[in-house]
Amino acid sequence: MNTPQHLFDQAKTRYEQSVAAHAQEQRLVRLAARPPFRVTVARTLRVLADRLEPLSMGSAAKTQTPLPRL
Repeated sequence: MNTPQHLFDQAKTRYEQSVAAHAQEQRLVRLAARPPFRVTVARTLRVLADRLEPLSMGSAAKTQTPLPRL
């Protein structure tokens, strides 16, 4: 039966499914664009090591300018 209401409901359902599929696709694209977790952890540890290195030099570190905050 192809009543106007039935046709409208079908079109609305197809539209809602299309919107949901597009949103899911965008989430996957954003997720794929992020680096893997281990890469993020490695970068963070490298930055921390670079910032802590002057502190491990002892009294020589006291003459240096303070490190910028993250």
